[in-house]
Amino acid sequence: NDEEARRNVAALTSDGQFILLTFYNPQSYFRGPFLAKLPQALEEFEKESGITVVDAINLDGGSASAFYSTDLFLEELSPIGSFFCITE
Repeated sequence: NDEEARRNVAALTSDGQFILLTFYNPQSYFRGPFLAKLPQALEEFEKESGITVVDAINLDGGSASAFYSTDLFLEELSPIGSFFCITE
Protein backbone atom coordinates (compact mmCIF):
# COMPACT_ATOMS: atom_id res chain seq x y z
CA ASN A 1 0.00 0.00 0.00
CA ASP A 2 2.82 2.40 -0.90
CA GLU A 3 1.72 6.03 -1.05
CA GLU A 4 3.40 9.37 -1.54
CA ALA A 5 4.11 10.50 2.02
CA ARG A 6 6.56 12.53 4.04
CA ARG A 7 9.42 10.26 5.17
CA ASN A 8 11.59 10.63 8.25
CA VAL A 9 14.90 8.77 8.22
CA ALA A 10 17.48 8.17 10.95
CA ALA A 11 20.94 7.58 9.50
CA LEU A 12 24.60 7.12 10.30
CA THR A 13 27.20 8.80 8.14
CA SER A 14 30.61 7.49 7.09
CA ASP A 15 32.24 9.73 9.71
CA GLY A 16 30.08 8.33 12.52
CA GLN A 17 27.56 11.16 12.77
CA PHE A 18 23.88 10.49 13.57
CA ILE A 19 21.53 12.51 11.35
CA LEU A 20 17.77 12.83 10.97
CA LEU A 21 16.40 13.53 7.50
CA THR A 22 12.92 14.47 6.31
CA PHE A 23 11.95 13.96 2.69
CA TYR A 24 8.85 15.89 1.61
CA ASN A 25 7.27 17.79 -1.26
CA PRO A 26 7.60 21.57 -0.69
CA GLN A 27 4.17 22.11 -2.31
CA SER A 28 2.52 19.77 0.21
CA TYR A 29 4.39 19.10 3.45
CA PHE A 30 2.42 15.88 3.99
CA ARG A 31 3.47 14.36 0.66
CA GLY A 32 6.83 12.94 -0.26
CA PRO A 33 8.41 9.99 -2.02
CA PHE A 34 6.86 6.55 -2.28
CA LEU A 35 8.54 4.22 0.22
CA ALA A 36 9.91 2.22 -2.71
CA LYS A 37 11.61 5.42 -3.97
CA LEU A 38 13.16 6.33 -0.61
CA PRO A 39 16.55 4.69 -1.39
CA GLN A 40 16.75 6.81 -4.57
CA ALA A 41 15.89 9.96 -2.56
CA LEU A 42 18.64 9.07 -0.10
CA GLU A 43 21.14 8.65 -2.95
CA GLU A 44 20.16 12.08 -4.29
CA PHE A 45 20.72 13.55 -0.81
CA GLU A 46 24.21 12.01 -0.75
CA LYS A 47 25.08 13.48 -4.16
CA GLU A 48 23.78 16.95 -3.30
CA SER A 49 25.20 17.14 0.23
CA GLY A 50 28.46 15.22 -0.15
CA ILE A 51 27.49 13.24 2.97
CA THR A 52 27.86 9.45 2.72
CA VAL A 53 25.20 7.44 4.54
CA VAL A 54 26.36 4.01 5.69
CA ASP A 55 23.17 2.90 7.45
CA ALA A 56 19.61 4.24 7.50
CA ILE A 57 16.14 3.34 8.68
CA ASN A 58 12.77 4.81 7.77
CA LEU A 59 10.93 6.02 10.88
CA ASP A 60 7.29 5.13 10.35
CA GLY A 61 4.82 7.89 11.08
CA GLY A 62 3.27 9.22 7.89
CA SER A 63 0.62 11.78 8.79
CA ALA A 64 1.49 11.29 12.48
CA SER A 65 5.06 12.49 11.96
CA ALA A 66 6.45 15.93 12.65
CA PHE A 67 9.82 17.64 12.34
CA TYR A 68 10.90 20.67 14.35
CA SER A 69 14.24 22.44 14.02
CA THR A 70 15.53 25.99 14.00
CA ASP A 71 15.22 25.95 10.19
CA LEU A 72 12.08 23.90 9.56
CA PHE A 73 8.70 23.27 11.17
CA LEU A 74 6.60 20.43 9.74
CA GLU A 75 3.54 19.79 11.88
CA GLU A 76 1.63 16.53 12.10
CA LEU A 77 -1.76 15.88 10.49
CA SER A 78 -2.69 13.29 13.15
CA PRO A 79 -1.74 13.38 16.86
CA ILE A 80 1.77 12.17 17.68
CA GLY A 81 2.41 9.63 20.42
CA SER A 82 6.12 10.31 20.94
CA PHE A 83 9.06 12.44 19.81
CA PHE A 84 12.81 12.04 19.29
CA CYS A 85 14.38 15.09 20.90
CA ILE A 86 17.93 16.21 20.30
CA THR A 87 19.41 19.26 22.00
CA GLU A 88 22.75 20.88 21.56
